[in-house]
Amino acid sequence: MDSKTLLHKIVTQANLDCIIGAELEFFLLDTIKNQTDLFEAIENDIAQHQINAGHIVKETGSSQYEIDLAHHNDPEKLATDISSTKEIIKKQATLFSSRVSFAAKPLKEQEVGSALHIHISLQSFNKQDNQDILYAIGGILHFMAESIYLIARNEADYDRFTAKLDLDIETRRYKC
Repeated sequence: MDSKTLLHKIVTQANLDCIIGAELEFFLLDTIKNQTDLFEAIENDIAQHQINAGHIVKETGSSQYEIDLAHHNDPEKLATDISSTKEIIKKQATLFSSRVSFAAKPLKEQEVGSALHIHISLQSFNKQDNQDILYAIGGILHFMAESIYLIARNEADYDRFTAKLDLDIETRRYKC
């Protein structure tokens, strides 16, 4: 089952009000003189694709930026918007003779890396459902360290994590 079909199934069966949004971080890998023009072209292209997004803003790292995708109640649309936004950013950067990276740690010399932050708010008016939400959150927290192998699939992804997770290279090879 592909990820979009799985997401649709989960959303349909959950019977919850879900408000979801995202922050998409990336690195601009080449220095360009007309960076403002590039960002304006990206934002215009995103708007033409009817994706509700904020402006590109500077992030912590040198040449690191972020764009926020608006919160709404359609997780499937957000998934599509994230993919489309990444493609638009790559396309526009190429048109400006530049490159971007959404990799977790594309610049080894920098302390920071990029991420995709997903904001999720679940709500139900049924008291039992609210208890189920609390159990789900507890389960996510309980299994987070073990789940990291599903979330981080590339060697470079682990460069963003601290030693507190105890994820040595040999363990990663055997669990992935």
